[in-house]
Amino acid sequence: MNPFRYGQVVLDKDFCPRPELEKILAEYINSAQNVLLEGERRTGKTSLIYQVMRKLKEFRLLYIDIMEIKTVDDFCRRVIKAIVSMEKKSGAVEKIFKSLAHLKPSITLDPLTGSPAISLDASIRLKPESIEGLFDLIEAENKKKKMTVVFDEFQDILKVEDASAALAVLRSKVQFHSEIPYIFAGSVRNQMNEIFNDPGSAFFKSAVTVNIGTLDKELFSEFLQGKFQLEKRTISRDS
Repeated sequence: MNPFRYGQVVLDKDFCPRPELEKILAEYINSAQNVLLEGERRTGKTSLIYQVMRKLKEFRLLYIDIMEIKTVDDFCRRVIKAIVSMEKKSGAVEKIFKSLAHLKPSITLDPLTGSPAISLDASIRLKPESIEGLFDLIEAENKKKKMTVVFDEFQDILKVEDASAALAVLRSKVQFHSEIPYIFAGSVRNQMNEIFNDPGSAFFKSAVTVNIGTLDKELFSEFLQGKFQLEKRTISRDS
């Protein structure tokens, strides 16, 4: 049996410790500092976020994956889906339903889990100005219980037709959410630099940068040995 997990979020015993990064990210979250989290794909950005968040019991995680979005409408629907997914209680979902009345939502039940879900009228195409209302909703959700908002593969926001307008509206809302830490994770460095380090960008210098980098050799060696020991196998530190 292979003791390793690939292509999915890993936690606890399956997560190779990154104590320095975990500490830095936790401190930024606790101080409501916005973070640009950079690292190549498959370097563990998402797992790092989840590992840190599971230890910060006072925070909820609003995780929004925007990989391969094509339109602002796609972006908005991903945000709504994430908010509903975070709110498991039907009463909370009904309140969200009411706040989205202008989008003609409907409530359905997941046939497998029985959890409520919201679907929007497909004929309605959401525009950059729709983002404002969604971020007001995020702010209202944060007042119930503190949250950390994560946008994964954030560089893909550049793929939408109205990217500049969308980024401008996003920035106009995020800058006033002083009690909410936002993490913008990205895997394409030049595109993330375009968003956060170009003086002409709405997000210029709006987040501190944390680079994932490579695993610490000693810690990774110990992690590998522990994994092989689970299967009653041994491996030398020099292998």
